[in-house]
Amino acid sequence: MGVSRSTIKRWLNYLESKNALVRIPVAGKVCAYASIHMKSGRIQHI
Repeated sequence: MGVSRSTIKRWLNYLESKNALVRIPVAGKVCAYASIHMKSGRIQHI
């Protein structure tokens, strides 16, 4: 993919801090993410 894990982690943390993503713990260290549509306020799984 050409993108390092640290870059992805940094962007995930940034988007979470802006309330654009929600982290959903699945099992152990595995998480799912959902994006939040700012206009509608609905959650969309990604």
